[in-house]
Amino acid sequence: MEVEAAQTQKEAVKPMSAKPGRKTRKQWRKNIDINDVEGGLDEMREEERIMQPLSDQVPEDMFQVDTFGSGQAGGKHGKVKKLKTDQILEARSKVPALKKIDINVSLKKSKKVDRKLKEKLKKIAGKTRESGNSEKFATSDSKGISYDVWDVKPKESSPLDKPQVKVPPTLKNRHKVDLPAVEVLHPGASYIPTEEHHKELLNTAAEKYMAEINETKRIDAALNTYKNMNTEKEEDKEADEIIISRLANQEFKMSSIELDAAIESISSKLKASEAAKQNADKSDASSDEQSSDEDEESAPSKKPSKRKTKAERNRQKRIKQQQEEELRLKEQKKLRHQLQLAKKLKAEVDSEKTSGTENKIDNQKLKEEREKKPQARYGFKKVMESMLEVKPTDEISGSLRTLKAEGNLIRDSFINKQKRKLIEPRMPTTQKRKPKYKATEKWTFKDFV
Repeated sequence: MEVEAAQTQKEAVKPMSAKPGRKTRKQWRKNIDINDVEGGLDEMREEERIMQPLSDQVPEDMFQVDTFGSGQAGGKHGKVKKLKTDQILEARSKVPALKKIDINVSLKKSKKVDRKLKEKLKKIAGKTRESGNSEKFATSDSKGISYDVWDVKPKESSPLDKPQVKVPPTLKNRHKVDLPAVEVLHPGASYIPTEEHHKELLNTAAEKYMAEINETKRIDAALNTYKNMNTEKEEDKEADEIIISRLANQEFKMSSIELDAAIESISSKLKASEAAKQNADKSDASSDEQSSDEDEESAPSKKPSKRKTKAERNRQKRIKQQQEEELRLKEQKKLRHQLQLAKKLKAEVDSEKTSGTENKIDNQKLKEEREKKPQARYGFKKVMESMLEVKPTDEISGSLRTLKAEGNLIRDSFINKQKRKLIEPRMPTTQKRKPKYKATEKWTFKDFV
């Protein structure tokens, strides 16, 4: 019983907790309770993550007065709880993230040489020279040459690569013509023209029509005179018949100059043939007379050659020397005269040069003005003329409802493009090319059995 009582007493009396020793500095650092300090630091870190530290914040930022009230009535009925994953993703720390260190940049910085050391090395190498104002001039390029002309590799050309089209120089002159894309017609061609404008248009149309009639009359008169002429050679007859047939059928329009030239050439042919006949008759008669005269005349006698004396030879020598001296004096006189007139000649040359440059400038200006004008002809090919659309007073429609479409837009645009030098004026070829035949003999000696 006594033993059990002693045991219960020992259990009842709790042993005192052993205090850690603090004799050494190591034990002093190790055996101190810093839980309260760590807890305070954790709170501060949490404040930094969520917001700024409380010590740094202003009371106005920490609190706010609610003057508007809640927008929703009924408390928490309208709220929907977000998922935990969304809440984690939405949480944003106020502490800025760690900056990424670029290894390449740091390596470049480490590789850079100090400026002072670089200058020192340049001085030793003799690549800089100092002036009195302590200015440094580098002899070589700071970047250095990293391009070798001979090391350039040629581009590999493949058959699929298309060659670049050369731009013609005339392409620059296409927009120089001061002409609109769509020409505005004469006001007399309107559906409600004034009396003056309508009369002007009628007069221009009548003049054009009368000019065409006069041209046809002139061609008919020329054809009649041409038919009355009699040509003797068969080749000339055939050529003349072809020209007459073309003119009669009016396959192409000849200008007045070309027609007159054709008539003159044919008349000159006729005159030449007549003159040749007359000359042939005269030559036959004269040849007979000359033959008879030659027989009658005797051969001329040769004069005997006489030897010159010494005095005659000396005289000729003196005359020759005098002539040479006179020529030499004349040349000297001419040279002196040219030297005296050197300034005058220089002034004349300068004036010629200036006049030449002025002429060039004038020619250039004329060329530019010519390029701005609309094209009238290209060689012997003329630009097509636009048709004049004229209506008599009876057919003029007073309103747009009764107006009828006239003319051809494609033809008008085609003529306008020719005038603006966008299209080359062409004309149909009436005469076809005939094949040329050559008469040859067979080479029978090449036929082997």
